[in-house]
Amino acid sequence: VRRAGDRLVMGVGPATASVVAEDKKPPGVPTGIEFTQSVLTWEPNPESDLAGYRVFRSEGADAGFKPVSEALITTNVFFDPAYRPGVYYAVSAVDESRNESAMSAPFRAP
Repeated sequence: VRRAGDRLVMGVGPATASVVAEDKKPPGVPTGIEFTQSVLTWEPNPESDLAGYRVFRSEGADAGFKPVSEALITTNVFFDPAYRPGVYYAVSAVDESRNESAMSAPFRAP
């Protein structure tokens, strides 16, 4: 009920609305990539909703990067049993909403 001048106007009551927050912001791009004896490491991402990382490998720095595993890597360390000198690696971060960062700059393994 509300008052309009000297009259009371009946209403239908408050409406119920549902609001769903949708996360569309990807995590930051991983940084600090290093490679030592078949082990790739990088700085851990600070996001609280981080689900894991994807590691990519390529023969060249410009294209052809393919994921090294289907599952997300849940730590900031990856042992590559298929390592060969001169291959390139890149890493992306994925959050719980499946938003994925861009790949890091390519890193050439020694």
